[in-house]
Amino acid sequence: MPSKIANTKSIPFNGEMVRAILDERKTEMRRPIKPQPVVKHRSAMACSLAEKLTDGVLDAKRLYDGLPDGPVLTHPEHGGLMPCPYGEPGDLLYVRESMNAGVAGEPEVLVYIADGALRGPQNEGERRWVWRKAVGQVIRATHMPRWASRITLRVSKVRVERVQDITREGVHAEGTPGMVAGKYQCRECNGSGWTLSYPQDCIYCEPKGSGLNHTRDFRSLWDSINEKRGYGWDANPWVWVVTWDRMWRENVDEVPKDKGVKT
Repeated sequence: MPSKIANTKSIPFNGEMVRAILDERKTEMRRPIKPQPVVKHRSAMACSLAEKLTDGVLDAKRLYDGLPDGPVLTHPEHGGLMPCPYGEPGDLLYVRESMNAGVAGEPEVLVYIADGALRGPQNEGERRWVWRKAVGQVIRATHMPRWASRITLRVSKVRVERVQDITREGVHAEGTPGMVAGKYQCRECNGSGWTLSYPQDCIYCEPKGSGLNHTRDFRSLWDSINEKRGYGWDANPWVWVVTWDRMWRENVDEVPKDKGVKT
């Protein structure tokens, strides 16, 4: 099958996650599925589609070929399949992040809040856009224009799971802050001064007595962003898990068009 040029989409990140991406510590993200889907098995979905066939003939191969592997997520209102809004393998994501408009003595530059990097205007249009802002004005990530993005990601995998299904490897791939010496420590044990051995009955250790807890820091990070929106850890929502295999430190429109392709 011939390849085609990838689609491009934007994705906002806070400063901490931008730094993790730039450090190549973050290669994966989880985002709540909105609205939360109705989950069906492949066989049940195929039967549902078969009932809608007008020719009255059940063509199992034709039905199954159009369905994804694993659980089938359908929209709670109209019952249709739910595509991932963050793209599919081969697509490009350009990162949106918060900025400051101008600094004292340099009113035309943009300052990336995550690390203080500067961007000067590349043309008259950019210069006018910055000039309309007050010096020091904060530009939220969701309001960043496409031309100001400096990070591009290539999607390699997309899957769905419950947020509590995250593994130790997933916590690492998320760039979750809190790692000490390459491990996520159990705060209760380590906070109590245990260093050589840990209480075997500590209910917070994963596994017990290990002095480790790989989900606790991720849970705190997740809840700080999603709990107020109704998608907290305890609700265990379905999430999109998007992985990327390439990161460019340049604008998405400067990435060669054949670098993100779908086959």
